[in-house]
Parts: sequence; C-alpha cells; structure tokens
Amino acid sequence: MDLRALSRLVPAPEKFLAGPPGHPVTWTVPDDSIPAIFGLAEIDRVMASGLLSNRRVRMFDKNGQIPASQYVWGENAPQPGLQGHLRPHAVNRLVRSGATLAMNDLEQVCEPLGDLCRRLVLETGQSVTSAAFLTPPASFGLAAHHDTESVLLIQTHGSKVWQVREPARPEPLAHEKHVKLSAEDADRVARRAPDVEVTLRAGDALWIPRGWLHGAATTEESSLHVTIGFTPYTRYWLANQIVRSLDDRQVDFHVFRADLPWGVGEDEARLEAEVAETVEHLLAALRQLDHPAVSARVRQVMRSRYFTPKRPQPISTAVESGAGLDTRVVMVREAVSGTDRLADGRLRLNLRDTAVTVPAAAADWAETRLAMDSTEPWSAEDLIPGLTETAAVGLVTGMLREGVVRAV
Repeated sequence: MDLRALSRLVPAPEKFLAGPPGHPVTWTVPDDSIPAIFGLAEIDRVMASGLLSNRRVRMFDKNGQIPASQYVWGENAPQPGLQGHLRPHAVNRLVRSGATLAMNDLEQVCEPLGDLCRRLVLETGQSVTSAAFLTPPASFGLAAHHDTESVLLIQTHGSKVWQVREPARPEPLAHEKHVKLSAEDADRVARRAPDVEVTLRAGDALWIPRGWLHGAATTEESSLHVTIGFTPYTRYWLANQIVRSLDDRQVDFHVFRADLPWGVGEDEARLEAEVAETVEHLLAALRQLDHPAVSARVRQVMRSRYFTPKRPQPISTAVESGAGLDTRVVMVREAVSGTDRLADGRLRLNLRDTAVTVPAAAADWAETRLAMDSTEPWSAEDLIPGLTETAAVGLVTGMLREGVVRAV
C-alpha cells in the first residue's frame, strides 16, 4: 500500500506503521504544506460558515472549562436558527482574555483534514480523529492529562512548550479517559521534572503514546496545533466484542438472557452465587463460539471506523448524466471499507453508509484496481468489451456519485 498520507506526517512511515514509538518523539513533518492545512485563516473560515457548533467546540481558562453559555447562542439568539451556534465576538473576547479554544471533529468541517484522515484510516487500520487547539500568548493550555488514544500533535502556527511525563496509568482504556489523578500522581506532576520538555514551532510534530501525561503553555506568541488521534483496538475491546457475540440467537446461549432474581443486589451470598454461576456459563459458552463467525462479525464492526466517502458533487451528479465514456477518474481506495465477492460473481464494494455492486464481468478488474491502490487515471472505455458501453458508463457514474472514484 502507498503510505501517501502517513509519509506526509512522519519521516519513516513504514517503520512507524510496523511499530509506533512507545515513548514521546519529536520531528519536523516531511510535508511542509501540512501546517497550512489548518491555520488561523481556516478557523475564521469555518467559524464564519457556522460549521463550528457547540457540539464541536469547548473553551478553557486557568479555572477549567468555560460554560458554553458564555460563547454560544442560547434562547435569546437574535435570529432563528442561531441557537447552539458560536457567538464569534464572545469567542474573540475570551481568547483575548487568555482562554484556549478547542475544536473537535475537524475532519468533518475542514476538507484537507478530512482527506488526510480518511486516508490515514486506510493506511493505519485505526480509527482516526482530528482536533485543534488555539491558545493566546503567555497562557496555559489544558492542564496535565492523558489521552486514551495515541496522538500526533502538529504545530501549525506560533509556538508552544510541552511537558510530557510517564503514564500514571499505563495504556489506559477508553473508559479510563477522565480518571482523576491520585494525590501521589498529582504531586509527581507538580514536583518532578518532566521526562520530555520541548518547544514546538510551526512544522514540528510531537508523538505522544496513549497514557503519557502532557500539558503545555504558550510562549510570547500565540499557538495553534492540530491533534490527530489514533484510537487503538485493544484486547480488552476485542474481549468485549467476543462477549457481545453471545447475543446471537442460539439455544446454547439462552441462559444469558434470563433475568437475575429480583432483589439479588441486597443478598450478598446470592449475588456471589449468581456471579460464580454466570462465569461458569460464560466459560462454557466461549468454548462453543464459532471463531471464524465471530471474526467476521468483528471485522464488520471494525469497518465502521471508515469515514463516509467524500462526495463533492451531490447535486450535479443527481441531475446530470455524471460520467461519459471518456471521463477520466481515479479510484478512491480509502472510500471502500471492504469487499465481498457474491455468489453470482459480482463484487460488492462496502462503504460506510452504502454499497456499490460491480457486475461480474468487471469484478476481477475492479478488485485488481483497488488492490493496486493506484492514482493512475482510467475511464469507462477500459471496462469494454467486458461491459457494454451503457453498462460501463453507468458503473462509473454510480461510483462517481458514491465517492468510490473521483474525476481528474
């Protein structure tokens, strides 16, 4: 696979993919266009567009998270439809007073970041998120905390001083995201010198594995950085998926559907007996599981990590013919979460929200093209004589409409 997204971010993408560093590392991003993906002008653009709603934005100051009512339109909005949207003048005032602006789900509102994240999902096999943090000069960002995913911080404007410390809770799981530091750990953060202290400037990157404590402050200039998060699939996650397989409608597993006795929570001995019996049933049930079937089910769940394909022409492809016989297109491999060969020879391309079916006569060609992960253009003409001209144009038009290919 061509690691064209990862190679823009890390110096040695193949080595990184084979084993991401288990400790913090800094470098300069190989692609000098990366800092321009989300700069100050881009914040102005998405804020003016109304895409940065309350759901995607938080603000913090030295006292913690700022109530949304201070920067989001409420019931007193001056115009219908503004409720829940940012009040730009209020955000401006808070940032000037030292507050940090945190913006989440940027892959949904910033096209270049969306393109990058879609591709990273394919190349890494991980769920990928993106966020950005704007902090004014001589101010503190978020207090020392850990993330339950590994993150790549990319400085896009100004500078920021980061302090990183060893995990208080190694490899935290998803439900341990907001675990409060113990008094001992809090004292360690306050008193002990950081394991890593580094100043990031535009174009610099900092890799922080999940669990490592990190916090930052700006210098005499403001700071904007983008965070790309890579959510891991842990054995704990896999164990949960395996246990969820017990809900299949099989007679052998019916015991797990039975109610616990009423009032069992008040009877310690009875509850202990129920726990012991359920564990025995669980062990017996797990031995009966069809491993290939469970694996197939888990694979379907993992496919949901893919983003909805990018469809830049939803209206024009609805009212116009779409592709012609000589329309040049390229495959968008990251749009396809997986493929299934059907009994009649057709190839089903699974997308996040739908599927595209390729006729049997073109299935081998399409499967090979996807595996090549090539940016070489092709057209409906390449599908003839396997398909008729009408069928070939129809297939390319459908693929263009669903974002499986893009015109070049």
